[in-house]
Amino acid sequence: MKTFRMIGMALFAVLMCVNFASCSSSDDGEPSNKENIPGKLLIKMKCEDGYSEPKLFFYNNNRQLIKVTEGNSNATFTWDDNQITVSYHHGQYRNETATLYLKNGIIISIQETNSFNSYITSLTYDNNNHLIGYRNNLDSEETWTWSNGNVISNSYSIVNATYYTDKANKHTLININDLNFDYIVNSTCCMWLLEAHPYLIGTPYKNLLKSTTSNSGGHAYDYTYELDSDGYPIKIIRTENNSYGFTPLSYTYTLTWE
Repeated sequence: MKTFRMIGMALFAVLMCVNFASCSSSDDGEPSNKENIPGKLLIKMKCEDGYSEPKLFFYNNNRQLIKVTEGNSNATFTWDDNQITVSYHHGQYRNETATLYLKNGIIISIQETNSFNSYITSLTYDNNNHLIGYRNNLDSEETWTWSNGNVISNSYSIVNATYYTDKANKHTLININDLNFDYIVNSTCCMWLLEAHPYLIGTPYKNLLKSTTSNSGGHAYDYTYELDSDGYPIKIIRTENNSYGFTPLSYTYTLTWE
């Protein structure tokens, strides 16, 4: 009997230790859900125009974005099981908040509030999880057309897009490309989130963007890249052409990954 009692007490002690460890791991300040966040993380991006501040991205141990700073602007990000809450501050003058609702790891709706309006936006995807449309409560909407894994046009202004077939798209740069994915959000903080985690709006286009042609003002954009050894862009040159005979404008972006 004494032997059985000792064995029972030992098992009870083991169970208590396991339970204590489980409680401790869920209270250590890190989100309990682990997202399957692929590839390298973008930690710095800068437009080399002589006056733009570098944009710095910070992540938790689960590879989830938790903070972005750009000059005197900053945003914080809180991840829960099926939503992301965002708060943005620009000095003392501009504040934005947003909540993004997820299903199966992609955004299905966004609620945003800034100094001017409140927005409620719904996103639509096809069977391949390609983003094909959005609509918000102010009746703003847009659709995208895909072919062979890439966006070829959208309903707002892009009439044609071409790609480098020998260069894979490792990370969609939402705010640099001209496919108008940035139109689905109305706040800076949400744009920063999508720059860090473009997979949140579904399956990305598969190749690096080469050019876009717009029916708005005769604009066309060309893209050239410098890639690291893993195929991630560390320099992007975006050249804007127009049908008015003006001198083309070029913008150079540098990016740092880890």
